[in-house]
Amino acid sequence: MSTPTRVQAPAVQSSLLLSLARMAMADSVAPDGQWRWPALDFSDPEQRRFGDYELLAELGRGGMGVVYRARQLSLDRIVALKFIAAGLSDAHQIARFVGEARMAARLVHPNIVPVFEVGSVDEIHYFSMPLIEGVSLEQRLQQEPLATPELLRLMLRVCEAVDYAHRLGLLHLDLKPANVLIDERGEPLIADFGLARHMDANGAVEAQEVSGTPSFMAPEQILIKQYRLTAATDLYALGALLYRCLSGHSPHGEGGSDELIRRALAGRIRPLRELAPKVAPDLAAVCEKCLALEPRDRYPSVRALIDDLRRVEAGLPVSVRRPGLIERGQRWLRREPKLAIAAGVSFAAIAIGGLVAVDQWRQAESARAVAVLQRDAATAARAAESAQRQRAEDAAALGARLYAKPHLDQTREIATEVVSWLRQRAPGDEARQSAVLTSFAAALANGGARVEVTDLLYAVLEQTGAEYRVRVIERLRERGDADSLINAAMLVWRDQADARAPPP
Repeated sequence: MSTPTRVQAPAVQSSLLLSLARMAMADSVAPDGQWRWPALDFSDPEQRRFGDYELLAELGRGGMGVVYRARQLSLDRIVALKFIAAGLSDAHQIARFVGEARMAARLVHPNIVPVFEVGSVDEIHYFSMPLIEGVSLEQRLQQEPLATPELLRLMLRVCEAVDYAHRLGLLHLDLKPANVLIDERGEPLIADFGLARHMDANGAVEAQEVSGTPSFMAPEQILIKQYRLTAATDLYALGALLYRCLSGHSPHGEGGSDELIRRALAGRIRPLRELAPKVAPDLAAVCEKCLALEPRDRYPSVRALIDDLRRVEAGLPVSVRRPGLIERGQRWLRREPKLAIAAGVSFAAIAIGGLVAVDQWRQAESARAVAVLQRDAATAARAAESAQRQRAEDAAALGARLYAKPHLDQTREIATEVVSWLRQRAPGDEARQSAVLTSFAAALANGGARVEVTDLLYAVLEQTGAEYRVRVIERLRERGDADSLINAAMLVWRDQADARAPPP
């Protein structure tokens, strides 16, 4: 558990550091914009001592102060001690710094650098915090880019910390890679709440001056007369932080502060995937949602951003972009490889089973078709055999009929009897009549009486008509034996001879 925050004014009235600082600040600001904070000689015990702290080394300095590595003597622990030189006469700045430092000291979160102690001595204001043995995110990015899984893990922890601060009513307002420290465990910690502001009951801050880092600040931090600062301001900075991690560049590009501010106001941010084509479309969409020009067009809260980052991490669709069907399928395959393999094996088994079943069905259908053909052929053969037998029986019956009437000695009389018998035997069935007649004629011709047969056939056909004669000729040709073909030829010849004969 973090050590409770103490607010005290250490007894440093005789401190050499205090004297040096007073002398330096008496000349106000140097031409380079830095406060005239003294450079200490750490070999001098008097310059190292500041109340309950022993200054060991200078860690860095900026426009508003300096940070030292120090030992807190009463607790024998190493801390980072930050001095803020806010100016000798600016009581408003002093009060605001002390108030915001106390607010930051209330934050107890594993990914926020805690504040141990806040104090002021005359115009020198300080606070102490743990010394993080590690590097800043800015330094880490200068070494090599972060892999996407590592980046998502880091961003989720940072966002959780910012969401926690927002729920306690505090805006950071200066989120950037330099203010995210990575400790020896690889855990990110948000530092430097020096610009943090407490939100009012409406969740907003009335800014008094333009503040922030131009490379990462939201447009409303510049247009303070038109906008109030809200959680959307920190959301913009989180998007800028993510943009920097993914592309290696600030969303406002490179250049001086004035140029960066103009780009921020214009909202002309180059699409992330133009700079980093390998960035996943969903992650790029999340980043660009945070960087919307208007605060109302960003995520409604850091919690909503966290939800989408977790979806990216899990391979699920995000709220700000709907992927296509193919992309959703690919994403599911990556997210559920074991299930995908099992489904693939099952599908393959079903497909193979289906192919086997189809092949078996085709073989069965082919066998059934062959069986049907064989059955039909057998039926046709039996029908032909039955028809042939019937014709033979009919022809024999016709011969018996004629044999029973010995008085029929003229061809015409015989022909009349034949026609009469055919019409009695197969009334109205001319096909059967012609079949019987051709079988009868063939039987007679086989006995050697071809001419007599032809005369008899012609006499019969004269009584039945020309169409009937044509069918008989066709049937004789269909039989194909020599006698049938001769009789057919002779009938045709008789027709042609009669056609050529002159009328009587």
